[in-house]
Formats: sequence, structure tokens, C-alpha cells
Amino acid sequence: MKVRVNQSVFFWSVSIFFLFSTIVVKSQKLKDYEYTNTREVRILSIDSVITADVKMVDDASFKIKDQKIYHWYYSNKIWTNEGAFDGQLLHGEYKIKDKEGRLIKLGYFENGLKVKSWVTWYQNGQKSKVENWKKGEQAGKEVTYFENGNLLSEYSYKSGKKNGKYKVYNAKEVLIEKGSYKAGNKNGWITLFDDKGVLLDKVKYKEGVLVEPKQEDESKKSSKVKETKGEKKTKEVKPRKKLNFWKKKDSTIETN
Repeated sequence: MKVRVNQSVFFWSVSIFFLFSTIVVKSQKLKDYEYTNTREVRILSIDSVITADVKMVDDASFKIKDQKIYHWYYSNKIWTNEGAFDGQLLHGEYKIKDKEGRLIKLGYFENGLKVKSWVTWYQNGQKSKVENWKKGEQAGKEVTYFENGNLLSEYSYKSGKKNGKYKVYNAKEVLIEKGSYKAGNKNGWITLFDDKGVLLDKVKYKEGVLVEPKQEDESKKSSKVKETKGEKKTKEVKPRKKLNFWKKKDSTIETN
């Protein structure tokens, strides 16, 4: 029994299959190409071992950004420069282990710039800090911890500067401070608590400058000055003299 296949349906099926295959292969190539032409280097010191992926870059074709901090490898050392490099750029995974093999730091580089998530650990294996980077600038959430694993602080970053709400805790994970930053400076109301979480104070900042309670103190002073001035004015007012009309009348009586 012969089965007839619609030629148009067959054509479109084959076309979609090849199109999908091309997209998958292309995306896979792009993903693999991201860290091609790299090699691993290992730097030994007394108390740690650094393992990093590096790559050679053609200086003529590579565009350097003046404000960025570049990390590069040369002569068995990792170097950093703002707006320049003179060796093999760090490009890929970056790890630091202590002399006993414990992982201390893990992060990623892309063309010499920090990217993605960076994690630091204490020697007991507890996380010390988790931060995020984008094209060499810290961005997004940063969380730090005490060595016992309790939360220490939460900050937000934008373009390498603290920006947005933040919280700070004590060793017992009790909130002791909260507020917000704007472009690296405290901005808005900052609330302070004692070690038991009881409210201590509330102050206001504007672009890193304390504006309250200073303004409140000045307003209180000005009100006090007004009150003292008012008191002085009331003291200076003299009472009206009473006129003794009856005495004048008596003086006009003629005596015989």
C-alpha cells in the first residue's frame, strides 16, 4: 500500500527542522566561543592558590574604557589597572583556594572585567559575601554574613555605587540600622536601633549630608529667640499714668 505525502507539508517540516537545528548550533557556538582561545594559569603563594582563565587580546582591535578596572596576568602575577592592561586579560573562571584546598573565592571575568556572581567564604565554609558584577561595575544585591552564618548586611549597587535600600544587623541577626543610599551617599531617613531592636534615633540625610535633626535644632533655637524677644518687648511697655482730676478740682476752690 502506497502512502502519499503532501509535498508542501513535507517541505515545510524539513525547513523548520533545519532552521531549528541551525539556531541550536549557532547558540551553542556563541556560548562556546565566549571563552575560546583561553588557557588556565595557576599562581602559588604561601597560603593560597589562584587558578584563572586568561586570553591574549590584540591591543589594536580591543577597545579600552578609561573608567574600567582591568585585571590581567603577566609574569606569574595578577595585575590591575584603570583604563589599561599589558598582558593576558583574565577571561573566564577565577578561583582562590587556601593551602589546604578549601575554596575561598569564586568569580568570573570577561575581557579583564568582573562579571556575574562573586562569592567569598570563611575557612569554616560559611559564606562571607555574595556580590554581583556587570562589565566591571558592582551592580545589584550584595549580602554579607558573620562567620556563624547569620546575616550581617544587605546593600544594593548601581554602576559601582551603593544605591537603594540597605539593612545592617548585629551578630544575633537583630536589625540595628536601615535606610537608603543614592549614588554612593546616604539619602533619606536613616533609622537606628539598639542591640535588642528598640528604636534609638531617626535622622535624615540629603546626598550624604545630615539635614535633620540639625534643622529641628535650628528651628527650636529660632523659636526660643522669638520668645525672648517677645518677653523683652512686654517688659519695656510702660503702664499709663493715672490722672488725678479730683486734685485739680480741689485746687481751683477759692477760700474766703
